[in-house]
Amino acid sequence: MRYFYASLILALIIGLANTVVPSKLGGNTPKEIDPLATEKVGLIEAELIGKTTMEKANIKGDALSLLGKQQTETVTFADVTYTIEITDTQKVPDGVAVFARVWDEKGNQIGFGVDGTVDIERFIIINPPIMVDDPNGKITRTITPAIDATATTTAQPAVVRTLTENPKLALLQTLVHTIKVKGEKFGPEKIIAGKVGHTTGTFFPSAGAASPVDGYVGTGGVTDHVTWGAAHDATGEDSGASASVLIIVTDKLGGVGTNYRAYRSITLFDTSTLTAGATISAATYSIWMTQKNDNQSDSVGIVQTAPASNSALANSDYSAAFTVHSDTVTASATLASMSLAAYNDFTLDATGRGWISKTGITKLGIRYRKDYIDTASHTSTPTSGQSDTRFSAADTAGTSQDPKLVVTYSTASFSPWQLFPF
Repeated sequence: MRYFYASLILALIIGLANTVVPSKLGGNTPKEIDPLATEKVGLIEAELIGKTTMEKANIKGDALSLLGKQQTETVTFADVTYTIEITDTQKVPDGVAVFARVWDEKGNQIGFGVDGTVDIERFIIINPPIMVDDPNGKITRTITPAIDATATTTAQPAVVRTLTENPKLALLQTLVHTIKVKGEKFGPEKIIAGKVGHTTGTFFPSAGAASPVDGYVGTGGVTDHVTWGAAHDATGEDSGASASVLIIVTDKLGGVGTNYRAYRSITLFDTSTLTAGATISAATYSIWMTQKNDNQSDSVGIVQTAPASNSALANSDYSAAFTVHSDTVTASATLASMSLAAYNDFTLDATGRGWISKTGITKLGIRYRKDYIDTASHTSTPTSGQSDTRFSAADTAGTSQDPKLVVTYSTASFSPWQLFPF
């Protein structure tokens, strides 16, 4: 059935592949409007309504696999510019495989693989995005505050995003950022012409209450916690698996109250396409920051999580899905060093790479340092000032700003779908 959906848009996709993307794209703003955009929803997006997570991923993968081959574009995204020559696109389970040569800003071809000899890298993208931000876009999404304002909290305004369904541009933006953060990039000196790699996987969560889920869990938005210990060690009273933002909080109710609150976020990725025989050499976790209030001079840490379900979040995951005290952190960054309206990239250490499931769901989370280093004596009690940071969730609409996991790996053998198009 998914091939029927893809065939409906074949002619438009082919036209898009030839005409939509200009030779230079500034930042996140496309300079042309995708003809696939409609008044309320794009053609591919319309086909996703009412479908399961797997069906959605395959419909998007089908559409992207029709983009074809022998296309070369110079694209700027995430503060970096690459020239990408797509030599082929293939449908793979739950996504698309893109085969590409890449040149850096100075015109030097990038050699891939463990030794820099790979000429054409294979990028596997699972649950790929299809929409991009566009100030003239006809598709709108309203990002509402994850926590309701109360008499003692600071109200956060809703943000309206305008989008265009542009599968090719979304794919190119995803590739540019993936290339930026992936491991095993070298100069052109050792490239063997025609050698094809098989080392880069890109994974996204699913929108809504579906596996692999993403969202937030927290406490303090309903119950008054007069001590930091009560908030930090609470069972949990709030959760959102269909919110448009991920959120982390450690403060006194927005910085103006007397009671404490704390929020943590969870992001899951289906990394089963790596297969059991994969050897992971590098991994980068990326989140797009939409809001930052750093009155605590805090840091953000990436941790392992264990929610009760892969397709939903429960209030109790606030405590049960995390190591509450002295959590193990695979990567961290100070908020002062992190950028708004941009991907913030965390390179996973050996411990974090060990958390990546080769045959199932990888489960990562986001916490403030004052939260994850906390001991039973609560020596990290927040001081005054609002400490409330938010990131784009998968529910922001399948865009190229969703939480993202890029894995550099090698396999001893190929699956059939890794060698031949479907």
